[in-house]
Amino acid sequence: MSNLFSREKDLKRAVHYAHRAVACYETALNEDGLVQALVQLGTARFQEGGKRAAEHYFEQASDVAERASDTESMSRVREAMASVAQAEGDYSRALALYTEAAAGTREGERTLNIHRSLADLFRTQEQWDDAAMHLETVANHLEKSNRAEALIETYSALAEVYEAGGHKDDAARCLQRTMEIYRKQ
Repeated sequence: MSNLFSREKDLKRAVHYAHRAVACYETALNEDGLVQALVQLGTARFQEGGKRAAEHYFEQASDVAERASDTESMSRVREAMASVAQAEGDYSRALALYTEAAAGTREGERTLNIHRSLADLFRTQEQWDDAAMHLETVANHLEKSNRAEALIETYSALAEVYEAGGHKDDAARCLQRTMEIYRKQ
């Protein structure tokens, strides 16, 4: 019971601070910060159970990003909306929104998170080849940045996906790569 109370209290605090951030960024005319604050506010409202309020804040964030012609901010909004759709079990909407988010972002950590989310979505639907494609994208990026722990985790997940999809040789390749990385650490 105390965990629930603490979670509710934390959500109320998050909403309070997100409102303050929105006001601050509006005053400062900082559109990128405003989009981020509206996305955080929408996410917090959704976690509180206020789907309509969340959609309202996501729409506001989308409007600000469109006015600023900021594709990165628009991508951030689409990613948050996709996360909400996925949490609600609306996988087709989540897929469309994650795909839009991936198309509008520069390569980086957010892009990797979007591809991981797409892979998780495809895994949920047992669409193994599509899940593998997104995990391969993540692995390729991580190989360039030489991030061993993340690579081990990604190749392990990829091996599971390939195994589930009946691609035994690809699964073995991923497990072998996992062991190579592990030994180098």
